[in-house]
Amino acid sequence: MSSLASTLFTVGLSAGSLASSFLVSFIDSATKSGGSWVSNDINAAHYDYYYWLLAGLNVVNFAYFLVCCRAYGPYKEPVELLPAEVDKIIDAQDP
Repeated sequence: MSSLASTLFTVGLSAGSLASSFLVSFIDSATKSGGSWVSNDINAAHYDYYYWLLAGLNVVNFAYFLVCCRAYGPYKEPVELLPAEVDKIIDAQDP
């Protein structure tokens, strides 16, 4: 089971790395005409725009997370047991 979890973790990391690479390539090709946001020359590049884009994507991801949390279902209040009921449960579990 741990090897499966390790494999899924590694696949997730590789998918994230691939998505990041595609994002950088896309941003570079899309912004090349007006001065690339990601360039080899750090003085000519606009990395601040790129990081603002990443911040915006993280806000969208957080909003999606909140929608999924709300769609999961309402939070139910925990059931409070009286001390006598707790003793009954404990006594039932003892051999």
